[in-house]
Amino acid sequence: PSPADAGATVRYQLQIAHAAASSRPAYDLVVADALPAGLTNPSIVSVSAAGVAAPSAEVAGNTIRVPASADGSFDLSQGATVTVVFEAEIAATATPGQTIANTASVVWSSLDGASPDERSEGDGVADGSNLISSGALDNYEANSSASITVDQPTVAKALVATSEPGTPAADVTIGEVVEYA
Repeated sequence: PSPADAGATVRYQLQIAHAAASSRPAYDLVVADALPAGLTNPSIVSVSAAGVAAPSAEVAGNTIRVPASADGSFDLSQGATVTVVFEAEIAATATPGQTIANTASVVWSSLDGASPDERSEGDGVADGSNLISSGALDNYEANSSASITVDQPTVAKALVATSEPGTPAADVTIGEVVEYA
């Protein structure tokens, strides 16, 4: 938003995409976005998909989850994309200049359903540990962040009129009544 200030609504877009060149579908996906303390009152605006049926989504406390907990997980075939749009308010406690970082995580597996041979993130929780870039074995978890910075207030003051019409610009005299904007 502009300005990004306490009480303003911010809109996020989460896009979960599976490369068409991938060798296998991604199974049992769960996306979680636990909003930081600087964001409150989240609400889901829309969930859409291309190449797959759109999964459900829910807000539980201050966390966005895709799919809704009751639906467990969803699969994402090669080339498919799921897009989740949600809004949240900048908390009333936000301070000028504060940066609020929001991070969403996704976990998935390489085999459909439960299997003792499954390669997965480990605990199946989108918690930011054992990310693909961490070098850990069988680490099917990724995350992404977006930040907003709360605007700094500015003050502008300008002389707009005086009680003496003949006063040039800002050269006022003692006793004149001045009007500022």
